[in-house]
Amino acid sequence: MYRVNSTDELTPKYLSKVIDEFMGSDKRKHYANNTEYYLGNNPAIVKRDVPDDSGPDNRIPIAYGRRIVNLVDGYMYKPGLINYAFADTEEAFEQAMRDVFNANKEPVKSEQMGKQVSIQGCGYEYHYVVGDGQAITPRFAKLPVTEVIPFYDKSIEPELIAFVRIVESKQGDTPILEVTYGDSKVIREYTRKADSGSDLRLVDEFDHFYKMVPLVDFANNEEKQGDFDSVQPLIDAYDVLISDSMNEFDRFAWAYLLLKGMALSQDQAEKVKRLRVFENLDESGDVSFLTKEIATEFISFMADLLRSEIHRQSGIPNLEDYDGAGASGKTLTKFIYLMELFTDPKESYFVEGLYKRMALINQILTIQGNGGDVDAVKVIMTRNTPDNSKEQAEIFNLYAGHVSKRTLLEQFADFVDDPDEEIEALEAEAPVMDMFEPVDDGEST
Repeated sequence: MYRVNSTDELTPKYLSKVIDEFMGSDKRKHYANNTEYYLGNNPAIVKRDVPDDSGPDNRIPIAYGRRIVNLVDGYMYKPGLINYAFADTEEAFEQAMRDVFNANKEPVKSEQMGKQVSIQGCGYEYHYVVGDGQAITPRFAKLPVTEVIPFYDKSIEPELIAFVRIVESKQGDTPILEVTYGDSKVIREYTRKADSGSDLRLVDEFDHFYKMVPLVDFANNEEKQGDFDSVQPLIDAYDVLISDSMNEFDRFAWAYLLLKGMALSQDQAEKVKRLRVFENLDESGDVSFLTKEIATEFISFMADLLRSEIHRQSGIPNLEDYDGAGASGKTLTKFIYLMELFTDPKESYFVEGLYKRMALINQILTIQGNGGDVDAVKVIMTRNTPDNSKEQAEIFNLYAGHVSKRTLLEQFADFVDDPDEEIEALEAEAPVMDMFEPVDDGEST
């Protein structure tokens, strides 16, 4: 984290120095590595040095980082799971904000940002406008974390006061950096050579309308740690186990042939290899293979152990333990409980970023006369939970007559938004339904 007293300290010379530090920093390499782990190109195994060049060299990455992120992403960030309630706001403000959301495909971009913070531990969203005069539309877009340097003040709770975005490019054959600087008042565009120590050259400068830094810094947690950061060594160990197990199987396939009482020429060996037949063996002759026993039980044990530890240490339950025909309502409840322990803290940080997003949009809407109270908007994040409606219905019927209707609806009917309203509707329908009850008058009809 870069912290300065004010934007006055962010001179071109200082910015150029910070850019050089960032471009070669371990943090930026960590961001790049996390992307590779998500893509399934786990760097530790893919770039592993093998001491024996003559032996088999399997390098098999297991995309566990991708598995963890996709599970969390589908559970809490899937488009449609994030909604906004504008109950206590002006209708014009609600419509204007929803128009901006629609123009920006907000559900998709929120899901993309959720995935980014899960992979990298943080995410950055740049805000800008398109159009002219009053006919402008606020826009926002996710930026790669490898391109952004945020600057914070030195207050007890640091506040974002500026940012720099670096894009690597070329001017002819010369590598250059295109640099965007932004604070609460101005946007500046610079270029410089990619060589360390190069000076920034101002290309353009203009004021913006946001009155705050047009960047949202989303966080995954207090430490800004990705969802699989803490278990990368376990993922690496799993990759080594699988890769070296395949190496052992290859060595088994390359087993040495032992010949007793005979010899083979090169041509004869090729014929045996093609026909898989030994002809005219002497009575004292014998053929066997020199092999090494493969400890399959130990490999299986270690694979199960590593998978278990990856899920236990990351806090993400293994979906395979809760899936299938044998998964009961109690089992699904445990899965949901464990997922909530992991995702609830993430939600609080993500919602904070969503309010910053709306605050930036509201600055433009206020200029257009459609602004409102962002704090009055309620962000509702629901979950993509497994379907256990059958078990819920059975429990509902089990408790019917023993607890109040309101409690039953609150606890075992998630699809009912307002239990009191539902009870009123049931009571209103009761007299009508009574009309259809058969009357027993003692005569058959």
